[in-house]
Amino acid sequence: MWLNRTFNNQGHLRVASLPGLALVFLPRVFRSFCGEFPNVNISLVTRNSGTVQGWIATQEFDIGLTGNAIDHPGLLTLPFTAAAGVCVMPAAHPLAARAYVEPKDLAGLRR
Repeated sequence: MWLNRTFNNQGHLRVASLPGLALVFLPRVFRSFCGEFPNVNISLVTRNSGTVQGWIATQEFDIGLTGNAIDHPGLLTLPFTAAAGVCVMPAAHPLAARAYVEPKDLAGLRR
């Protein structure tokens, strides 16, 4: 595993993330990680996607979790989860009769 080679089960992992992921997703991940690598300390900083991407590109952090891919030479972008979403609307809305709604279905609707 990458962490075994990088940290030899000790050291410091610097993580930059979107705030929402830091509140909901990462606590569970960090609990599991700390159980497997108890001698690796984790620091977490939250910012917007652009800032996180910049930090990863300049290697200020080891891992970054953003809302979109980074197109930068020397960096690897991997999806880590698929998010389910819902579209909420009044029952009388023209899209309410559909079994599911795609983002393209929302194009042109007024705000």
